[in-house]
Amino acid sequence: MVNPLPSQFPRRRRPRSGGFTLIEVLVVIIIAAVLAGIAAPGWLAFLNRQRVSAVKSDLVQTLKKAQSDAIQRRQEVAVEIVTGTTAPTVKVGKPQRDTTTGAVTGVSGPSQTLGDNDANPGGITLTAKSLNASDQVINTNTRIIFDYQGLPTSDSPIPFIVGIKPQGSSAEQCVVIANLLGSVKTADNATLIPPDNRDACDPAAWNPTPDDDE
Repeated sequence: MVNPLPSQFPRRRRPRSGGFTLIEVLVVIIIAAVLAGIAAPGWLAFLNRQRVSAVKSDLVQTLKKAQSDAIQRRQEVAVEIVTGTTAPTVKVGKPQRDTTTGAVTGVSGPSQTLGDNDANPGGITLTAKSLNASDQVINTNTRIIFDYQGLPTSDSPIPFIVGIKPQGSSAEQCVVIANLLGSVKTADNATLIPPDNRDACDPAAWNPTPDDDE
């Protein structure tokens, strides 16, 4: 039998080396950038909602603990919203009163940062809101005081609302002490309260206090 000549065998083609062309890589980068640009705002909004929820939860617990401490110690305990800080901060302790007028001049107690991150990446701010004698919204009353029964004192602003809002957002969560019983509620400015349909973070919406169904 005659062996076939080597030239009679088909030549094997060397496999093409794997990889991507420069154009293919650029296309993938562009697509990824577009998708990231679409997803980033939603992701940041989600993170800010989580941060606001954490701050709101901490504030509710702080107010309730202050009430509990006032009852246990049989003395006044104040919660003050601290302004001018880089992170949402409150101060809890005994109210300092003027020896002549009895007016509260401050709170002697430690400051507490609310939320999960002292760096406050969401730029979350706290705003104390109440009403003056003309039923106008003011931000100057920054503290609520609980007496030995855990009830707001007569010189505490009622309703007392603390708005919680991330930087650059119109959405606002809030913690509300709406009546002299000192019950702590949570709400948001997307909720409207009849009869005037004011948003629930507006102190005027709670004056007079709406019926409590709880």
